[in-house]
Amino acid sequence: NDREGGGPPQLRTDLLLLYQLAMAVFNDGSRSQVAGLFEFAVDLEDQVLSLMTSLEQVQETLSKLTALYPESLSYEDGDVSES
Repeated sequence: NDREGGGPPQLRTDLLLLYQLAMAVFNDGSRSQVAGLFEFAVDLEDQVLSLMTSLEQVQETLSKLTALYPESLSYEDGDVSES
């Protein structure tokens, strides 16, 4: 949950709206919503690409950090309580 009050993430809400628009256009033949459907899809694609770029940067940073993980902290038996 990333919204105030514990609501669902906005992206989830937007994807559900896109789905509803697509069903109206493709299943119900609502031609008046075709332009809106594709404009909304393009907007969401831009949002997702931006999120992916940001997440790739975070992943690169985390990879650099985890590459520094000292072998002395690794235990074959999985017990990390030893010091």
